[in-house]
Amino acid sequence: MKNFTRLFKITDGNADGWTDSTRTTFVLKIESNTLEMYVKSGRDPFVQEVNTAFGLLLKEYETEFGEKVETYHRQCRYRFCFTEGMSGRQDTYIEYDKNGDGFPTRSHMLHMSCFGKASGVKCFVYDFLDLCVANGFITSEDGYYVYNPENDANSDMHVSIIKPRLLDLEDGWTSPYDHASQVVYLKTVRERPKNPENSEESESADEGGEEDEG
Repeated sequence: MKNFTRLFKITDGNADGWTDSTRTTFVLKIESNTLEMYVKSGRDPFVQEVNTAFGLLLKEYETEFGEKVETYHRQCRYRFCFTEGMSGRQDTYIEYDKNGDGFPTRSHMLHMSCFGKASGVKCFVYDFLDLCVANGFITSEDGYYVYNPENDANSDMHVSIIKPRLLDLEDGWTSPYDHASQVVYLKTVRERPKNPENSEESESADEGGEEDEG
């Protein structure tokens, strides 16, 4: 997959767990075929929220690049498995039978707390895609991965999807080795202007509540 990033902001999610907070803001980032999820602010997201956000990320990817994600073709047998603790926590792994010698390679994919939350994810993006297929809310159709909201029990989740800021088009950003020479008016840029000479085209709405993102 191509490198791709989106921020997901949920303000009225579930409130289970140690905290009664319903707010979470987290990033899903694909870089060099590694998927990473990390929390920017608020509570840890529920795994079902991460799964739905990942399905929405697929839709955003298709819109951004005008292409679907092709099904990954593996070279050896594999399986998904999990362990559980007395608290109810669950850890999910993928095992590869690389050498056919009875000693498969195991890689950790996801830790889910006893409350059903995930503090972070970092794994091979196609492993996560195939895990979603195994869980049934993403399908493989005609050689492509497809997110179908009808198969996702959490598809009615209210979430804002935010593009990364284009810092190279914002004024005032300073090298960490230099001193800032000015204080600039806050302007958030998320879309490249059709006409680079017209800077007004590059200005976008502040998305509201953006101070929560950091």
